[in-house]
Amino acid sequence: MNTRSSASVTVIARRGSKAGEVETCCFTYTRLTMEEGRVVDSYMSLKFPTETGEAGETPWRTALSCVRLELMEKDSSVPIDLRSMGPTGGGGEPEPFLASTVPGDPGKADWHDKVVYLVQIKPENIQHFRKEEKLDAPDEILGVPEFVELSELWRRMYERGQPFHRAVLFQVMKYFVEKYPVGISGAYKRILNDPRCHDVMRSRGVPVRFNLGGWGMVAQ
Repeated sequence: MNTRSSASVTVIARRGSKAGEVETCCFTYTRLTMEEGRVVDSYMSLKFPTETGEAGETPWRTALSCVRLELMEKDSSVPIDLRSMGPTGGGGEPEPFLASTVPGDPGKADWHDKVVYLVQIKPENIQHFRKEEKLDAPDEILGVPEFVELSELWRRMYERGQPFHRAVLFQVMKYFVEKYPVGISGAYKRILNDPRCHDVMRSRGVPVRFNLGGWGMVAQ
């Protein structure tokens, strides 16, 4: 059997407070270890909004659902206005920024497709982002969404980021450095050229073999 599952990772970017800086939206993710209804341990990491796709749903539709379910206030009816920062594909939906296939979870699927979109969102939507933690499952807590400048987010993800999301952040920085080589923050160039960052990526088993679609980038 060759079964597949999929998930969309939505990276929302905006201009930072200083010239040449970029911020992206993320939150803390806490997984609880429960025994007899009590919390006996927990692990916290940082991640971008991520949602598992429903049967028959396109990755882009999953990305829209991801914003609604993980970022917006409960019962919010504000229309979601996402704008991809890349080209449109043949089906009229945006091309993914990145895509990667990794082994699936045992008992669920043989393979798991991860599709990443790099997008912008209207400020009116951001105003309706939730202001409190969200219990996403009995043993999972999503922290309050926040926009964090890329080099600061790298510092946090260096220790606490989920490996795949750390790899995505690395490629996001690479994209902005290549697209805006003059005006972008020099901090991003230093991170990309720092051998220690590459060592961390390799030593922690980052699953980076990305299919870059129509964005015209080169993964490393």
